[in-house]
Amino acid sequence: MATSFRFFRIFLASLLALIIHQASSAQEDAELNDRPSSPVATKSTSKREAQARRALNTGQNKKVIELLNPYTDQLSVPGYLDLANAYGNMNDVENEVRILRILNDRDKDNYESHFVLGHGLLKWLDETKDENKRKEIETSLVIAFREAIKLKPKYKPAYDSLLNYFVGTNLNYEARQLLTQMVAQFGARPELLNDQCRLYSIDGYLNQTIEMCKKAIAKSRNFADNYIYLGQAHIEKGDDAKGGKIIRLAAKKFPMAEIAQWATGKYYFDKGNFPVSTRYFQAAVKANPNQDRSQLGLGKSLYEENNYKIALKHLVSACKLNQAHKEVILISATDLRLKKQSILADDFKRASYSCGKQTTR
Repeated sequence: MATSFRFFRIFLASLLALIIHQASSAQEDAELNDRPSSPVATKSTSKREAQARRALNTGQNKKVIELLNPYTDQLSVPGYLDLANAYGNMNDVENEVRILRILNDRDKDNYESHFVLGHGLLKWLDETKDENKRKEIETSLVIAFREAIKLKPKYKPAYDSLLNYFVGTNLNYEARQLLTQMVAQFGARPELLNDQCRLYSIDGYLNQTIEMCKKAIAKSRNFADNYIYLGQAHIEKGDDAKGGKIIRLAAKKFPMAEIAQWATGKYYFDKGNFPVSTRYFQAAVKANPNQDRSQLGLGKSLYEENNYKIALKHLVSACKLNQAHKEVILISATDLRLKKQSILADDFKRASYSCGKQTTR
C-alpha cells in the first residue's frame, strides 16, 4: 500500500505541544492522588531534553539523538516524541518506531501513545517490502489503533486512521464492521453512510447496498456516488428499469460528476446504444480526463462506432493511466486485422507497445 505520511511529523509536533501542557498537570494530579502517571523527565534529563528541543527546532537531528537516545529509560513523553521526530526527520523509520514502542510500553494507559505508534507503524509499513515483516507490522498497527479506541471511544482520529488503513488495503469486511461501530459512536454522519454504501456495493451485497445507499442519499443528496451504487444494485438484482432510471437521474443531477456520466455511459454501452454511450463518456472525460475508466469507455464506444483513430487516442490515454488496459488495444488490433484493416491494426499494435512503457498508476 503506497500511503503518504508527509503530514505525520506535523501531527507529532502539534500533538507534542498538547502533551507538554497535559503532562505536567497529569503528573501533579497523579502525585496528589497516588496514581501511576505518564513518563515525566527526571531532574537529570530535563535540561538534556530542553537542549534536544532547541536542537530539533534548528534541524540538528543527530544532536537530538546523541542527547536523548542513551536515556530512553527516563525521558518524558515530549522527550520520546522529540527523539522519534528526529529519527523520522532522518528517514530512519525503524528507530522512530522503536522509540514510539518504548513510549507506548511506559504509557500504556494513554490513548495518544497508541495512536502515535499506529501512525509510526503505518510509515514503516509503507517502506517495508518483505511480506512476513509487513504482516507483523500490519497486525501491530491494527492493535495500536484499536487500543487507542478502547481507551478513548470518542477519539475519532483513531477510527479514521484505522478505517483509512482497512480501505486502502481492501479489507472491506473489517472496514464495514468499523463503520458500524463509528455510526453507533458518532451517529449516522453523511460521510460514514457514504462509505457504507460504497463498501457494500463493492462487495456485492445488493440488499444491504440498496438499504444503505437510500440512507446515505437521505443524508447527503448532493453526493453522486450514492445514486450510482443504488442504481447499479437494482440493475444487478434484475430491475433494469428502476436502476437505469436512478442512474439517468444521477447523470442529469450531476453533469460534472465523472462517476455519474461514466456509469450512464456504461449503462447505454451495455445495451449496445453506442452513440448515446459515447456522449456520456465524453462528458465523463471532460469532468475528469485522468480517470482511466472513462477514457477506456469512450475509446471502446468510439471503436464500436468505427471511429477507430479517435478511439485509439482514448484507449492509449486509458492505458497510460492503467497498463491493464493494454490488452484492450491488442485485442482491437487483432479485430482490425480480421476486418482487413491492416494499417490501422499496425497503428493499434504500435500504440500498445508505446503505452506499455508508461508507469502504472
